[in-house]
Amino acid sequence: MKTAPLAAVCALAASICLLPAAAYADMASQSDRQFIRAAGYGGNDEIALSKVAAVRSNDPNVRMFARRMIRQHSEAGAELAQIAKSLGVTPPAVPDAKHRMMKAQLERLGGRAFNMTYINDMVADHTAANNVFQMGTTVTNSDLRSFADSTLPVVQNHLKMAAEMQQELKQGGRMAAM
Repeated sequence: MKTAPLAAVCALAASICLLPAAAYADMASQSDRQFIRAAGYGGNDEIALSKVAAVRSNDPNVRMFARRMIRQHSEAGAELAQIAKSLGVTPPAVPDAKHRMMKAQLERLGGRAFNMTYINDMVADHTAANNVFQMGTTVTNSDLRSFADSTLPVVQNHLKMAAEMQQELKQGGRMAAM
């Protein structure tokens, strides 16, 4: 009969050891996890494409925009990673497969074709990011919701800048300094 209490003690000890991991898993809702994943990929995607543009673009304003994207998305990504870690979630660390292919395509382009492709991608990506961050304003975790609330205007500003650059490039003119 001594084995039954020993088994119960072992089971209790095992459950206590696993408690922190289980507690973390319960801290992040499904919507929290979806937001972390989508926002993480979005930031990584834009950073990867912008790193190429910062070096390859022949337009100083495109390069300036790209450097701004790298800096601001890196800052937002670090903040997102910190919140995600507190929830026991690991955000994506690399661009998604689609954007890895887009990066490879950009690396083969130059001149006007490069600038248009990059800026078109930035408009599309920031349109998607706008939707993701609007969704983020309704997630369960208050820190994540606050992050989405404070980052959404930045994403909207990026979208506005990218759309203006897109129009200027379509018209064939040089862009005014940002």
